[in-house]
Amino acid sequence: MLAQVLVFSAVVLALHSVLCTAQCNNATTTLRDAADITQLASCKTFTGTIVVATDSAAVMDIPGLETVQGDFIAANNSLLTTLSSSTFSVITGTVLFQNLPFLTNLTLPNWISSGTLHFDTVPEPTVHDFQQNGQQVNNLIVRNTTFAFLAGLALQGAQMDTLEIVDNPFLQIVNLQMGNISQSATITGSSADLVVMLPNLTYAYELNILNGSQVVLPRLQAVNGGMSIGSIKSPNVSAPALTFVGGDLDISDCGLSELDMNQLVNVQGSVNLENNAQLADLSGLSTLSVVGGLYLVGPFTNTTLPSLRRVQGNALISSTQALNCSDISSTLVQGTYTCHAASTSSTASPLHHGLTGGAIGGIVVGIVVALAILAAGISILYRRQQRGGREAQQQQEQSRVVEDPVHEVGTQQRRRDPAEKDGNAIFEVPGKWPDRGELPGSQSQPNEGGPGKRYELS
Repeated sequence: MLAQVLVFSAVVLALHSVLCTAQCNNATTTLRDAADITQLASCKTFTGTIVVATDSAAVMDIPGLETVQGDFIAANNSLLTTLSSSTFSVITGTVLFQNLPFLTNLTLPNWISSGTLHFDTVPEPTVHDFQQNGQQVNNLIVRNTTFAFLAGLALQGAQMDTLEIVDNPFLQIVNLQMGNISQSATITGSSADLVVMLPNLTYAYELNILNGSQVVLPRLQAVNGGMSIGSIKSPNVSAPALTFVGGDLDISDCGLSELDMNQLVNVQGSVNLENNAQLADLSGLSTLSVVGGLYLVGPFTNTTLPSLRRVQGNALISSTQALNCSDISSTLVQGTYTCHAASTSSTASPLHHGLTGGAIGGIVVGIVVALAILAAGISILYRRQQRGGREAQQQQEQSRVVEDPVHEVGTQQRRRDPAEKDGNAIFEVPGKWPDRGELPGSQSQPNEGGPGKRYELS
């Protein structure tokens, strides 16, 4: 009998174990009411996805469960007011709270980490306890909420992949403790009074903070991609430890009168400072050495960058105030350098096309050579005209000789002899020729003989 009892007990325990295993390992489990929750109560670890039904009870309290190896989703539920668990600790996948218009109590006091924590179109709960122990979130996404505060997530020393806080018009404080952001951080569309504090952030792949009153980045050292800060009311934007930006550095439409980035050396993209109504000088960029480009538009009176060695692209400076356009030497700009100001104390042209010294020297040499060639051409033309005039004069004189029937040779009169033919003239010269004389213009030697001899000119 005892043996039968033991066998029966073993079978019951085995069946219970099988049932528990089935309950704790499922592709998707839907929680609609207390009975569904009870089935999970014995599971410390659940493998799969847990979904809160869209028509669930208003209050969902989930005891016992500690770890979800998968996702936890509560979405599109207009009944849910309370979601709590005193034991939830780790959710390896995504925690999604989406479109829960009446959620007023969110209590997860022992929650530590999740792959992604995503709030989308939810109000700020009047009771919430889920931030104090959080240590690791790979992705934090907060969209379209009425949250006023997003603070207290410890995350100290942790690395985050993505931070996205977008379109939360009542948000006033963001205070997060992560150390690195391996992909992108975007904070935009918040209250104009938003204060962004990222006190431990040392590295971000891409960082965009648009609109708010203050930005605090005391330990940020490098941004591998682009960095944008815009529409910040504070008179100071401070990143005193920043040394490198791998993309564009864009600070625009801010109220700042001071820029504190005095460790920044290299910006691979362009430095764009545009429409910062109180920013008159660049003294906060005193160590900047190499930039991909410069785009400075605003009320600048001094654009001196004492450490600047090279602008790899174009430089554009446009100021509404008096400005010396030689503050930045055009010889440092490899592209086009353009400077416009209300007035300028520089004798240099405010528009310079970035020609190197060698290029300018080549142009000067080319001009000199061209002028020399032009002068030589004029000289040759003048000599040709002079020679042509002399030849014309000689031809005219020869024409007169042929046409004139009387021509004096010495003191003797020349007469036309009937024997002349084919243009050859025969002269009779009385007396005796000198033995070795030549008639002018003739190559023949005089014939020997006495007076009356004839000499033919050919």
